[in-house]
Amino acid sequence: MKRLILGITVSFALWAQAPNRAEVQLQAAINKETVEGDVKAAVEMYRKVAGAYKANRSVASRALLRLAEAQEKLGESEARKAYEQLVRDYGDQQPAAIARVRLAALGKSAPVMAARRIVTTMPEWWTGVPNPTSPDGRYLFNSLRPSGVWEPALLDLTTGQQRTFPKPKGLGYVDTGVISADNRMIAFTGQPGSNLLNLVVVDFDGANPRTVFTSSPAFSWFYPVGITPDKKTVVLQFNRQGGRGYHLGRVDLATGALTVVREFTTGRLGPARLSPDGQWIAYAYQPLADNPYHDIFVISTNGDTESVLVEHAADDTSPVWTPDGKGVVFLTNRRGTHDLWFVPVHAGRPAGELKPLKNDIGDVEVYGMTSGGSLVYRAASGTVTFQHSTLDEATGKFTHFRPLSESFSGTKLRPRISPDEKQIAYVRQPAYAKNKAIIGVRDLTTNKEREIYPNLRQVQYVLWMPDQRRFLVTGQDYGGQLGDFLVDAVTGQTTPLPTKGDLGGYSRGGGGAVVSPDGKTLYVPHYKQASGALFAKDIATGTARLLIEAKGFANAPSPSPDGRWLAFLDNGPNKVGRLLSLTDGSVRDLPERAIPQGWTRDSKVAYVWSEGNSLREVNGKKLLTLFGLNLESGVMSPVNDPLDYSYFDGSHLLGNSFVYRDNRRTYEIMALDNVLSAAK
Repeated sequence: MKRLILGITVSFALWAQAPNRAEVQLQAAINKETVEGDVKAAVEMYRKVAGAYKANRSVASRALLRLAEAQEKLGESEARKAYEQLVRDYGDQQPAAIARVRLAALGKSAPVMAARRIVTTMPEWWTGVPNPTSPDGRYLFNSLRPSGVWEPALLDLTTGQQRTFPKPKGLGYVDTGVISADNRMIAFTGQPGSNLLNLVVVDFDGANPRTVFTSSPAFSWFYPVGITPDKKTVVLQFNRQGGRGYHLGRVDLATGALTVVREFTTGRLGPARLSPDGQWIAYAYQPLADNPYHDIFVISTNGDTESVLVEHAADDTSPVWTPDGKGVVFLTNRRGTHDLWFVPVHAGRPAGELKPLKNDIGDVEVYGMTSGGSLVYRAASGTVTFQHSTLDEATGKFTHFRPLSESFSGTKLRPRISPDEKQIAYVRQPAYAKNKAIIGVRDLTTNKEREIYPNLRQVQYVLWMPDQRRFLVTGQDYGGQLGDFLVDAVTGQTTPLPTKGDLGGYSRGGGGAVVSPDGKTLYVPHYKQASGALFAKDIATGTARLLIEAKGFANAPSPSPDGRWLAFLDNGPNKVGRLLSLTDGSVRDLPERAIPQGWTRDSKVAYVWSEGNSLREVNGKKLLTLFGLNLESGVMSPVNDPLDYSYFDGSHLLGNSFVYRDNRRTYEIMALDNVLSAAK
């Protein structure tokens, strides 16, 4: 044992000395140049240090800079090569900035990586992910809803202008799409009806539409990844009815036949991209059900050859092929931030060392890379805060909203007030922790925040249990299964709830679930075709029973604190708020098309948003007022001074507390020019 400890100690000592040795040798070369005045000898010493300590990027980059400067002193033409090597191999190091200046002075500037905006503010209704850009980088397919109807569109990335084209007859929602290499064909998905999805091919101007593939019970949902250069095949990601996650496949455009390229029986498939030659698919994949992080793989489009491209304990995702198909750029969080890295590829296999391109690129969604080497991506900007107010009993209104300046960065969603009104729980989605569920809790008394980590891939809704020691969450486990879970509010220990009972053809969805005041029942919206229903699910046994069928989707259920009423939105033709008695099953419509938002503590007043009265426009700005609806008299009274509706994004009212999400976040499309300059 002593010998083992001694060996470890010696090995550690030698390891610790390695960086010091590099610094010592660099300093010796500097002394040779500046103290002894022997510039020629110093040049050779700098060259040796730069070659011997490539892994020590700080030392190697400084050695290259000293080498180039010394060669300039001697009038050697090799100085330019040293500067170029410094910019190419160590572009993230500080000496590279000096090298770029010197190269410009020498008459040859190295390519400079720089970000520029293409679209400053994206439209409110937009779908653009996971669409790749056209191979030449000029266009991005998306769909817009300018007037309540989804329209297919092309965004010109050189001008920032949108061009919509006619939607094929019979389609409702239009989703993702890809563009052929010659910019003459577009393949995109569209919904002809509930639970159906078509793959549609059109000319570049939207003419000559034809449906080449339609979903079925075997393949329920899919989206295209790319079109092969010969325009005979569309590669797509698809899932199976009731399945967990996506698979890779290809559709023959002549026959409409779908061939499975790779099916994933475990783990989860992430973003995928087709190579420029149409021979390979790079994809991110979460191999382990209990690990939310992805690795990156490459598979041939015929499925015969597959290899691991990037394997690491961090989350490596969003692979994008370089224009020449000789490498893949991807996002990684291995430094704790969202960084951009590069891996060279040959014949579907890694062909060299990984190289960092840009650190801390931010909260982005990658679209693709242009033929000129610019990375196109969507970036988030602006702020999202929670605004909180306590009822002013003198006026009967919520006034003086204060922003809750969270100490944690990232997206924050769906705040819920605790039963004692002293805390707020919410869903957290920081950029560095995608595919990992986090619940945030804010103490309204101390203003302190904490994070809870359930063993889930994603949380959609978080609800307080009455004891405030647990949460009931709707989320997704690492196997891709959507369900309900109990989460300990301190440890994060996660327990799935059982599910039993016949749902009568209804599927889960249509809005968030809520917990009864006694903590025994979960009220869950479900849907079927264009209609919905509310079910009561026993939390202990998982047994579900039908409460009420709605005329449309049943959304926004809200139980009264005394457990007597369940308010909800019947999103049918007339879109009306309804009140269900949990004692006798009777139902009545709420006046003024009121949509429930919460309750007073005594259950006598329901807080509502009235579509007829809540919104009004003043000087071009929409203002929002919420109301208190007295259940006995039917009188509605305003409970807040008008709020700016353009930033209002979800709220919760309980008793004397009101919290809403103030969403001032915007999205812009960016291009990172010369992104591969650091990889050369």
